[in-house]
Amino acid sequence: MYPFVMDSYYKIKEVRQNLIAPVDVMGCYSVPSTVVDTKLYVLISLILSAQTKDEVTYQTMLNLCLFLNTKESNVRFTPLKVSYKIFSNILYLKINSKIFRYEKKDGKILGPEIELQENRLTLENLVNETNLKQLITPAGCYNKKYETIKSLVHFVLKNGYPSSLSECLSIKGIGRKISILYLNKFYRLEGISVDTHVHRICNLLYICKTKTPDETSKILETIIDMKEWSEFNSVLVGYGQVLCKPRGPKCTECIVKDNCSNFK
Repeated sequence: MYPFVMDSYYKIKEVRQNLIAPVDVMGCYSVPSTVVDTKLYVLISLILSAQTKDEVTYQTMLNLCLFLNTKESNVRFTPLKVSYKIFSNILYLKINSKIFRYEKKDGKILGPEIELQENRLTLENLVNETNLKQLITPAGCYNKKYETIKSLVHFVLKNGYPSSLSECLSIKGIGRKISILYLNKFYRLEGISVDTHVHRICNLLYICKTKTPDETSKILETIIDMKEWSEFNSVLVGYGQVLCKPRGPKCTECIVKDNCSNFK
C-alpha cells in the first residue's frame, strides 16, 4: 500500500461527503424511477457519456426514455432541456421549466427522484427504432455511439447482458472504462474506472505518471485499497467537476493542494 496516495484520496473523499457535484445527480447511475431495465439504461448512458458533459448525457437519456421509436405524426416531439447551477453547495437541476434542488450530506444525496410519464427505452424499441440517431445527436460522436448501441443490443438479444470483463470488451465500441463502471454496479468489483478527471487528478497529485486513462486504471488497481474501488471514480470525478476543474481550478479551496504539481 502507498500511504501518501491513500491519505490524499481519503482527504478528497471526506470533502466529497458533503460536496454536491453533477455526477451525483446526473451521472450514469442516476436512473429515473420509472425505468424498469436499469442495466440497459446504465449501459447506454455510459456509451453516450464519452467526451460528453453529464447534463448533456442525462438530457439525452431522458429524451430516449420519452421519445424513442415514436412517430412525430402521432407525438408532439418536444425534447427536454437540462441545465444546472451550483450555489452555496446546492445543485439546482432545471428540466425545461421545472427546477429540482439537491444537496449532499454525509455522503447521501438529498433531493427528489425524477419520474417520467413513460419509459420507451426498451430492447424492443431499440431493435425497431426509427429515431435513435436523431435523439442521441446532442451527445456528440453520434454515428460511432449509434453503432456501439446497435452492437450492444445485438449482443444482449443473443447472449443476455454481459457479466464479465471479457464479454463487455467483446462488444464493439465498449472499452475498459464503460465495462468496469457497469460491472462494478451490477455484478462484482472488476477494477477502477478512469476518465479524464481521474486521469488528470492522479497525475497532478503524483499518484502516477501515465499518458492514458487505461494506464492510470491499471496502476491504481495495484496501489488503491480494493474496498475503495467502487467509489474511487465518483469521488474524484465530482472533485474534478467542482474544485479541481481542468479550466479555472479552485486551488486555494483544495484540501490536497500541497501535493499538487499545479499549486507548487
